[in-house]
Amino acid sequence: MSSLTAVDLRPRPARTKPDFVLIGITAALSALGLIMILSTSAPRLEAEGLGRSSQMVRQALFVGLGAMILVGTSIISDRYWKLLAPFLYVGTLVLLLAVLSPFGALRQGAQRWISLGLFDLQPSEVAKVAVVLALALMLAPVEEWRMRWLRLL
Repeated sequence: MSSLTAVDLRPRPARTKPDFVLIGITAALSALGLIMILSTSAPRLEAEGLGRSSQMVRQALFVGLGAMILVGTSIISDRYWKLLAPFLYVGTLVLLLAVLSPFGALRQGAQRWISLGLFDLQPSEVAKVAVVLALALMLAPVEEWRMRWLRLL
């Protein structure tokens, strides 16, 4: 908790402009992925009498949702992420344990999901982000000499 009190509250310069090269590369890879999904799933779906692009449209919705999440999370200040990291980490541990309870859904012989009705949540995907945030909080102290590797154990 000492790292929470060490948050630097000095005024910061205005936000810098977005990295348009990174955004362009991400958009190009997403478009390429959608084209690949269309080319691989269209023959199978056509043989089954379904729409050729139904899988691609479904995936495009997820790409759009991911883009909205990207914009939303990029607006949040890094100071807020520092405060949120411990709570997100503990919440993720609770979700990972919930998979082992009756809330966990069995899919294809593995109990890795929590069924939420419209979609299934896989807590391990949330855990990836929570672990990165928690490690960043622990490994980026204000003064380097305060870093204690034993905190990771």
